Amino acid sequence: MEGISILICCYNSEDKIGLTLQHLSLQKSGNIPWEIILINNNSTDNTAKVAQKAWKGQTTPFRIIDEPRAGLSFARTTGVEAAQYDIISFVDDDNLVPENWIEYQFNTFQKPQIDILGCTSVGYFNFTPPDWYKKEIHQLAFATGPIHTDKLKNITQDGLVYGAGMTLRKKIYSNLKALNWQPLLTGRIGNKQAGGEDSELTLAARLLGYSVYYSNEIKTQHNISENRLTWERLKNVTRGFGSADVFLTPYNYYYLEKNNLLSFFQSLRKFWWFNYFGKKGSLALWTIRHQLGQIDKEDFEILSIRLQSFCDTIRTEKSRFKESFHHVKELIK
Repeated sequence: MEGISILICCYNSEDKIGLTLQHLSLQKSGNIPWEIILINNNSTDNTAKVAQKAWKGQTTPFRIIDEPRAGLSFARTTGVEAAQYDIISFVDDDNLVPENWIEYQFNTFQKPQIDILGCTSVGYFNFTPPDWYKKEIHQLAFATGPIHTDKLKNITQDGLVYGAGMTLRKKIYSNLKALNWQPLLTGRIGNKQAGGEDSELTLAARLLGYSVYYSNEIKTQHNISENRLTWERLKNVTRGFGSADVFLTPYNYYYLEKNNLLSFFQSLRKFWWFNYFGKKGSLALWTIRHQLGQIDKEDFEILSIRLQSFCDTIRTEKSRFKESFHHVKELIK
């Protein structure tokens, strides 16, 4: 059915879901049909009650469904299966969308060449962010800042957008399900930092021939609390990214192979040792650059955490890494 289903996945979101829903209530959507589905993913607080109260009196359909399996990817899949419309828009529990969100997404997806659309997210704070956050590389870790600068761009070759504010065609999930695809990465589980589930979805869709676009014509705001914008959390998030990078490797490998872009050296990425020693070599080079004063202490710490996390993961999960190639190859048979 033509329209937009807004999916909000929540885990203990009682302190932020109200503002998120307030922004959604201000939509100037005209006659565009849309709905909100809140997926309660094992919350132990009053998320559901707060959300119901916040949306009371609104005319747009609003449902709350439970997903007992811990993990963002499970929550999203459950939400998609419950959605009645053909366009799915993922709005995180701390995303503040502009009043033309529904209208823009609906009109943009009238263009048949667009299958997945991501956008820029801007940090929203009620405090002064730390100085280290001013660096673009650190902003990206919190899903803020521009990934691309074009107004609207086909980025299928890169294939990566923020999961927060990502909109896509429901048929992508249907086609992946028909192929018995199961994500290798579960994403955030409760308060445990993980990552890569957004990238895995877009990279899997890309293997099926779907396009990925990025827009700066519309932006979300990311409502980040002071206790979440810390150096320690940045390190934890970065470890999650490094670990996830391991299991995104086969998606990139088969995309290059499918498009006859796989070089000899890239073909070696099927072997854990090639990736392991490659990252170790990169870490050694960055260490030298740091010692020479070419990279500051903070940047080096974050970079080395991601590289080391990749190495630790691929070394301890060699068998799973090897099996991941068989898993992903099923998408292109």
